[in-house]
Amino acid sequence: MKILCRFGSKYPFMKNKVFIIALIAASSLLSLSFHADAPGLDWKFYFGKNYLLVPPVLNNGIVYVGGEEGIMYALDSKRGKVIWEFKAEGAIAQPPIIENDFLYYCTKAGKVYCQNAENGKLIWTVHINSKLVCTPQIAQNMLCIYSRNEIMGLDKVNGLDMWKTSMKISDNPKMATDETNIFLADDMKVYSLNSLNGNLNWEYDLSIYGVSDVLFADDKVLFVNNSKVFALDKDSGKKKWIYELESRDKVGYQNKAAFLDGKVIVSFASELLALDSDTAEEIWTYKTKTEEELYEPIIYNNSIWISSRGNRIFNISPEKGKKIESYEIELKQESPVRYENNMLFFTRADGHAIGYRLL
Repeated sequence: MKILCRFGSKYPFMKNKVFIIALIAASSLLSLSFHADAPGLDWKFYFGKNYLLVPPVLNNGIVYVGGEEGIMYALDSKRGKVIWEFKAEGAIAQPPIIENDFLYYCTKAGKVYCQNAENGKLIWTVHINSKLVCTPQIAQNMLCIYSRNEIMGLDKVNGLDMWKTSMKISDNPKMATDETNIFLADDMKVYSLNSLNGNLNWEYDLSIYGVSDVLFADDKVLFVNNSKVFALDKDSGKKKWIYELESRDKVGYQNKAAFLDGKVIVSFASELLALDSDTAEEIWTYKTKTEEELYEPIIYNNSIWISSRGNRIFNISPEKGKKIESYEIELKQESPVRYENNMLFFTRADGHAIGYRLL
């Protein structure tokens, strides 16, 4: 500070120049500070062709994404910078799953991969003689996958083939696991299998094609089919209740439900509603009034986040279904959206992963 004063007094004609430089510097800092607090695009990363709109997966501040070019990327969620990348054999058509810092995923070339999630080191790979379009699911020590007309259980530690069960299923059934069982929702049936040996526990017939992903809530298996929410007993497969959704619009998507504090949260057309998980009684309904249908609801920080298949985002209170805040962003959300630390992450058909700051 003393140098600047002396310099200014000896060379008066420089006073204005120093002031202008300081003003520009302060203005730049102010601009950066405002940018950090304002909603907007934080980063965009091209990871390859993404015809099936594979959504990102988040874990410990890392975004994992892969597509038709068969490269799995691990990105810093704050900056979108590559932490590691790995070239797999075949296209990655579904998102990976992560457990205990291990990353598991499948490719259309029939390969199953296990990698260290932090550094990308390959732990093992197994070749299945069939195209794989699935996200593996984990139950106990089993990594459960499917190919056409077959369900398989692999040892998650080394990839050894432990069992196979033949079933008439499509290329892309909806699959989930709990501690001991596998649940599949496919076409006009829902199945439960024992994850240790692949034996069938029960099956439930549906009246029409098209089933959402499966959700577990307490002792129930929940899913959406033909504009109805189904709750089945997890152990027996017997119906507990069915709730018929109402909408005047033609609905193209059966979204996976969410569960929070005894409420089943369902998005349907442009509406979000909460049902009592025991009685199916409607607790509240929130109408977004968007022209686009909604994605599945996401529970984050004990509140509900829901995105349209366009550019609208809503944060909803789970108690009364009231809007906490909403956003309209400049980019269309073309995959299911994930939330973390006031940011949302999604992918687009042009092959870009997006990190977008909400606050």
